[in-house]
Amino acid sequence: MAYRKKKPSINLSFLPSSSSLGPPSSSSDATPYTSNLPPSRYEDNNSGGGADTGRSSLSSRDDDDSVSNLPSPLEASASSTTYRSPDLGLSIGSDYVRIHSMPAASGKKKTPNSLESTLQIKSSKPWSTHLKHLKPLGRGQCSTVYKSILLPSPVDSNPPLPPESSRKYYATKSVQSYDNEKTSQILKEIGVLSRLSCPCLVSFEGAYFKDRTLSLVLEYMSCGSLENYIGGSIPLNVIAGISYQILYGLSYLHWYKLTHRDIKPANVLLSSSGQVKIGDFGIASGRGLKDASGDSLNSTVVGTGMYMSGERLRGKKYKSTCDIWSFGITVLEMSFGRHPFHGMGTVEIVMTIDEWDGRVSNLMGRMEEPGLEELVGLCLAKEEKRRLPAELLLESPWLKERVEGVEQASGIVRRYLMTKTLVEDEEEKDMDESMAESLASLAGMSLED
Repeated sequence: MAYRKKKPSINLSFLPSSSSLGPPSSSSDATPYTSNLPPSRYEDNNSGGGADTGRSSLSSRDDDDSVSNLPSPLEASASSTTYRSPDLGLSIGSDYVRIHSMPAASGKKKTPNSLESTLQIKSSKPWSTHLKHLKPLGRGQCSTVYKSILLPSPVDSNPPLPPESSRKYYATKSVQSYDNEKTSQILKEIGVLSRLSCPCLVSFEGAYFKDRTLSLVLEYMSCGSLENYIGGSIPLNVIAGISYQILYGLSYLHWYKLTHRDIKPANVLLSSSGQVKIGDFGIASGRGLKDASGDSLNSTVVGTGMYMSGERLRGKKYKSTCDIWSFGITVLEMSFGRHPFHGMGTVEIVMTIDEWDGRVSNLMGRMEEPGLEELVGLCLAKEEKRRLPAELLLESPWLKERVEGVEQASGIVRRYLMTKTLVEDEEEKDMDESMAESLASLAGMSLED
């Protein structure tokens, strides 16, 4: 099927209307992204209803009296227990996050799909006193991500853990506030996630500042990253289910003029329910967001080189379609179990892209289905203006034949994860039995003895 640059006559009704300002609310008529999810699940995960739901309440400054007891920006900056980031419009205390106006780009007006709105979030949970870290999930040079749980009473009182059936886990990313670069990244992540609500983006739960440590609390994705599944045999329908949800999240981000800039399997997270979500927004760029030096982010070279498009590798200006290139590389990895530029340095990758004729089959070989190869080709166009945006890729024939929405996509991935777990458990059982037989043989006896 030939794609044209002009807008096709397809259904794009899932996109937010141009008259809406800020992230979609929890009401069904104002949240176009709920249409493909079970209403009960979406409402539970995204409600702004306060303590009953356990989510942060989101409202405009003028419409919500519940945030009136928050310190003013002046009070917040003078408080020793509060971290202030004027550039990102954030104040973070021990039990709240306050969002002020984001600085508008010079000479530009605010648009409906802009994050330059004035919002406030007040945490409904006592993160700084009741959140217990169970184990580290990963460590960086200056930051750590923990698997955490919120206890019914302060951690200092050493309360017992809730029953297993009622536990809810979180992923908590913590960084020492004296590390300016890492602090800038985590603040940016808070600034992005606290303004967005999409079923295919990792949910923001809260943030707090305590003992000179800045912590971001996110939903916990129990099955880890997509990177854990690369290298195995991922069925085509599962590739479709995962791809659909990644594109869904990207279409939402790009609508808000945000570019993730680090799409790769390690930043795509999976849950046991089959949900696939984009995470790690520490280097995201967009209107009103700046890097630590105050520079604009539409030409900064950050991210993972093996997933960068040609224009980014050369240090040229780029648009949100650079995420589409990274998505295309990710699909290739899922399909072939390896990266097309594995083992190459930056210069070699640039040369390979320059010399490549644009045919996917000449990059890694023929893909299993022509429709999937066509989809990847639309993502890996060397000229960024020829790459299709995420919302149009969602309507591509190969995806539409297999997935009709986020709910169905999640179901496909859930069944795959369940089957994979059962197979791995069976293999582990066989391995244990084989090891027992070997030990018995070494001891000169049979298992029947």
